[in-house]
Order: sequence, then C-alpha cells, then structure tokens
Amino acid sequence: MAKKTFSLRLSLNIIFIVGLLTIIVLLIVSISSYVIIVKETKRSATAQLQSSIKEIEKDVFETQSIVNNAAWWANANMNNDQALYRITSSIVKTNPNIVGSSIAFREGMHHGDKWFAPYSYNDSQTGEIHSKQLGNEDYDYFNMQWFSAVIADSMAHWSDPYYDDGGGEVMMVTYSAPIRDTAGNILGVITADLSVQWLQDKMEAIKPFPHSTASLATANQKFIASSLNMSMDLVDSQVRAETENNERLAEMGEAIRAGKDSLIDLKINGEWVFVVFGTLDNGWAASISYQYDDVLDGVTTMSLIIAIVGLLGLMLMFILCYVTILRLTKPITKLTDAAMVMSKGDFDATLPQIKTDDEIMSLRNAFAYMQKSLKDYIAELKITTASNERMESELNIARNIQSALLVKDFPKGVSLDDNGNPVLHYDIHAFLEPAKEVGGDLYDFRIKNDTLYFGIGDVSGKGVPAALVMGVTRAALRFISGLGLTMSEVAGRVNNIVAEGNSTGMFVTLFYGRIDMKTGKCLYCNAGHNPIVVKPANGEAYFLRSKPNIAVGLFPDFPYVSEEMQLHTGDKLLFYTDGVTEAEKADKSLFSEDRLLEWANTSEAFIKGTSQQGVDDLYATVKHFTEGNEPNDDITIMIITL
Repeated sequence: MAKKTFSLRLSLNIIFIVGLLTIIVLLIVSISSYVIIVKETKRSATAQLQSSIKEIEKDVFETQSIVNNAAWWANANMNNDQALYRITSSIVKTNPNIVGSSIAFREGMHHGDKWFAPYSYNDSQTGEIHSKQLGNEDYDYFNMQWFSAVIADSMAHWSDPYYDDGGGEVMMVTYSAPIRDTAGNILGVITADLSVQWLQDKMEAIKPFPHSTASLATANQKFIASSLNMSMDLVDSQVRAETENNERLAEMGEAIRAGKDSLIDLKINGEWVFVVFGTLDNGWAASISYQYDDVLDGVTTMSLIIAIVGLLGLMLMFILCYVTILRLTKPITKLTDAAMVMSKGDFDATLPQIKTDDEIMSLRNAFAYMQKSLKDYIAELKITTASNERMESELNIARNIQSALLVKDFPKGVSLDDNGNPVLHYDIHAFLEPAKEVGGDLYDFRIKNDTLYFGIGDVSGKGVPAALVMGVTRAALRFISGLGLTMSEVAGRVNNIVAEGNSTGMFVTLFYGRIDMKTGKCLYCNAGHNPIVVKPANGEAYFLRSKPNIAVGLFPDFPYVSEEMQLHTGDKLLFYTDGVTEAEKADKSLFSEDRLLEWANTSEAFIKGTSQQGVDDLYATVKHFTEGNEPNDDITIMIITL
C-alpha cells in the first residue's frame, strides 16, 4: 500500500476541517429550519383544531340543550304514550344531525311494564321519521351504556360509539339525560343519537397534509370518528396496538381526562408524529396528528441541495489545496532525502539550497546544525563508550572479588564432647543479593576449635563505597575474632578500625557472636543491627532484643556491651539485613518485622526444613511480596540450625 505524502495528509486535514465546519453550518441551518417549520405547523394545527372543536361543540351543545329541555316534558307526559312519541319525533326533527331519540323508562315505571322505550329515528333511505317501541328481551336497554351509566351516576352522559342493532341501525353516539319526578327520583332516560358518519365527515375535512389524521374520541379514549378510512373499532384497535405501552400516549390520556389542551410527540407504526389535541366541554377529545416527514419535506430537499453543492465545493478545494501544498513542500522532500543519507552514516550529505526566508529556511539551517552536532557527538561517543566499557569491566571484576570474599562452603555436621559423644548438630546457609553491581552487606562464619564464629553486617549506602567499607569490615572482623577477645572487645576494635579516617561518615550495623558447640552457650554483641529471630525447637519465634550499641565506624572507643544466651538442639537463628524488612511494593508498603515474624512462625521450610530451605523460602516470600518491584537495598539472609 502506497504511503500517504505530507502534502496529501495536509490537504486531507484541511478538507476535513472545512468539511466539518460545513456540516456544522448545515446542521444549524437544518435544525433552525426544522424548529421554525415545526413551530409554525403546530401553531397552525392548534388553530385549525380549535376551529373544528368549536364547530362540533355547537351541535353537541344544541343536542344536549334539546334533550335536557325535553326531560321535563317527558316527565309531564309519562302516562301519555302518544305524547311521548311526539316528544321523540320532535327531537329528531329539530336537528338534522340527530338520527334518533328515545324515552326509556326503568322497569315498572310505565304502567308496570318491564320495558317501555318509545323511539323515533330518521330513515336514511327515505328521509322519513319513524317510531317504534324498543324495549324487549332482544333489546334489553337496561344493560346498555347509554342507559346504565345515567342510572348509576344519576347524571347525563355521552356514550362510547356503538352500532345500534335493533334501533337506529347505524354507528352512533348517544347523549342521555335522566327523567326525574318531583321528588328527584329517576324514572327513566331521555336520549338523542348523533350519527358517527356526520362526525366522520367533519374529521375527514381536516387534511392539511397528505398523511395527517384528525380524530375524535370519548373521555375513555374510544374513537368516535377519524379521517382514517376504516371502521371505528379498527381505528381504535390499530392505534392502541401501535402505541401499546407508549408512555407519551398515557400522558395524552391523562391530559384529556383532566380537560387540558396540549401537544405531544410519539412514535406510531415506526413513524414519528406530533399530535395536537384539545377537549370539548362534554369531555370528548379532538386531535390532529402530523407525520414529521410531511412537515419536514421541504427542509429535507433544501438540505440535500446544500449538501450536494457543499460536496462539490470540497472536492474543488481539495484539488487546489493539494497542488499548492505540493509545490510549497518540495524543499521538505529534499531535506528528507538528505536525512535518509545521514541516517546511513554519511554526515556529509548535501543539503538543498533554500531561497525563501521563512520556516523552511529555518528547518534547513537546523538540519545543517544537526549535521555538525552529530559529527561532534559521534566522536565524543566513541571516547565515552570506551571509558564506560573499562568502568563496566572494572565493576564486574569488583563484583567477582566481593563474591569471592563471601563464604560459599556451607558446613553441616555434629559436634562431639570430650568423650566423643555427639552434642550439637549444626547446619548453616546464607544468601546475599546486592541492589547494584556491588553491595555493602556482609555475612561470615567459620568453625574453629569446636567454636562457631558468625556475623552479619550492613554498610550504610550502596555501590562501590559501601563495598569498600564492607571489605575492610570483614577483614578486620576475621582478624580480630581470632585473637581470643571478648565480644565487646572485638566490636570495639572493629569500630576503631572502621572509624579511622572515615571522613565520609559511613558506618556498619553489625551482629557478631560465637557458639560453643559443646555447651550451646552463645556470646554475641549487636552493634546497631536489626534484632535477629530466634526460633526455639519447641516454641514460638521471637526477636532477640539486645542492649543498645551504636553501629561501628561512628565514634572511636565506644564501650560496646556483649550478651549471652543458651541454645539447644533444634534451635534456629535467623540473621537478616534491612533489605528484607524494608522491601517494598509499588504502593510503598513494607515487608516489615511483623511479616517476618509471622513467616518465622508459619513457614514449614523454616520450622522443619534445612537452613538452605529456610533461606530460599524467605527470599521467595520477600520477592513475592514486592510483586516484581526493583529492590532498593541489598538483601542478606543467614540461618543457623542447631
């Protein structure tokens, strides 16, 4: 795949930025247009809906007034059947939108009859008004909503839309009002039926957009009429199925029941619509829904045209930018070629001549300066490398010498008394890991004349200076310990040797002692070192807290105090430097003396194993604790098992 040039990438970046700004402008224009158009459409829809509501309310109010006025007349003539039929006929004649009217009495209220309901209706075929008696076993109006709701609530009601099978034989909604006697008791119900077809025609006349829909529903959200060309039951079931579990539709229902006018957005059949709705005085709700696609069709077309023009403009701008940038960056290409030559070791590569006094000229001058600097640096690097190689070689030699000073022959055996009987078994093992090439920790032991001499020390600081002090301390300790002096005297003389000429202020913490292998008596002196761990054969491990002595090398002629303890077969002594207890994780938490003592009381390798197994297990435990973090100090461990 061909590599993109700087000219191409720069051109693409410019086009990207310009394109991004163009898209932002398009979005602002589109959103602004959308907001304005939607706002205006909603305002227009609200005005149109209010106009339709007023027109429908006029006929609805007239129907309610006719029925309410006729209720008194029906009570006055309840025993005159001919008068009752004249009342229902006159109601139908009064308003052409009323398709039927009935006076339905409660059971036994009319001459003891179970059913009696004079009914007059307009014959849609002939246009004549006919009358009949509705009540019978096949037409049990007691259980019909237009009758039962009035009886139950003692107030007038508008019914949900229904097909009056056996009555008017058309889809209708019925207004029912109670007929009361002078005592206020309900004798029956007087009604007027409005044709759903008339309301349907009203809704179908509202068509501001191709896919807009106008609907009329009862307070129970039962559709009375809709501009959709389908039956009301189908409209009701389809819309409810499409908006099932729609919280926005539930909000609209609550607003309608509360008698509020409002506007909501919701999704029906995968299409976003907004619905303007308002309530009539009788509790009905009228609404007009608009599909966003219809409303925003003009915005979409305009945005498409702008997008095409913008795309063509971006293509032309890209060509012009690429040609211009290619010409301006030609000197950079030549500088790149010169840099490739220098990368192969030829620092005498010819740099191009730049005539323009600009950033390109500064870049060329920087290349020339780099060319000269590289020549000088290579020459100096050769000298420095040779010096570093000599120093590294010397450090390796020093490391090997220091390692050779440490005892590697770890003895195991048994001591005998004067009669040749075994007294104490002994098992010694030690390990030292410097933090740098050379370290300042030391350990030492030797067996001479049935006496085990041992010691461990930690020089302040690290590296070569600490290693030198460590070598001096070990040599002094080995020499002086063989003179038959007490532990206090040994520590004092070693202290004076290290302190002599110690202008750097370095010091050594030291724990030194000897064990009589025939009696188990241990004499020791702790010169400022960490307390060692003593693990009796049949007891808990503990720290051997010693009398306070300062580290050697600080003050000449310091009076060191020695101590003694009795050891037995199976006892273990654990010596360590602070590289163990101060080993830390990345979060700076330390291994600590508490963890060390816990290990000494729980480690099977230490309690039951050999000295080497104990040393290896403690080192592994410390490394596991630090989780791979680099050690910040030398680590030294020594275990003596009796």
